[in-house]
Amino acid sequence: MGHTRMKDLEHRIGGIEKEDVTGNVNYEPDNHHHMVKTRAKKVESIL
Repeated sequence: MGHTRMKDLEHRIGGIEKEDVTGNVNYEPDNHHHMVKTRAKKVESIL
């Protein structure tokens, strides 16, 4: 299935919002606010 040297890592991608550092799924309002601001900064930096 995956690479053996990466057996303890989990690929996480998708539309569900994650915690900034851990990547765990998180539905808390404070995390959502932080992630919205983080995404806005990324978009601003490329415009």
